Amino acid sequence: MPSMWIHPALQLFATIAGGYVFYLGIRRFMMLHMKKKVPFNWKGHVLWGKIAIALWIAGMGLGLFFAWMGWGVMLITGWHYITGFIIIPLAAAGFATGYVLDKYKKKRAVLPLAHGINNLVLMLLILFQLYTGVLIIRDYLL
Repeated sequence: MPSMWIHPALQLFATIAGGYVFYLGIRRFMMLHMKKKVPFNWKGHVLWGKIAIALWIAGMGLGLFFAWMGWGVMLITGWHYITGFIIIPLAAAGFATGYVLDKYKKKRAVLPLAHGINNLVLMLLILFQLYTGVLIIRDYLL
């Protein structure tokens, strides 16, 4: 089913965007906590962060939809779908804390650190999703 490729393509794009956002976040961490003078693209971090999180969440919905349409069942991909359900609250927390940091700009140390730790865990889980997704593609779509 050709439409099943929409999910991995969308998630790959979201992961590339998320990787860029994570790179920018590391630069912000260096500024705040390591006192390094590095440029930080705040607007790009916010914009691409929103895009990555929205695409990851939309991609999960599409993954469930295409599994149902293509295979007639959902939730059969083991760690791939389990990790997806763990990702959702972390993505929501990343979005919410990022929203507060962007909307109410002021000097802070704890909230940006919590935002960064949450999103570090999120990125690690996303990379695991990528790995399990490649296994699913290999076993079921190729």
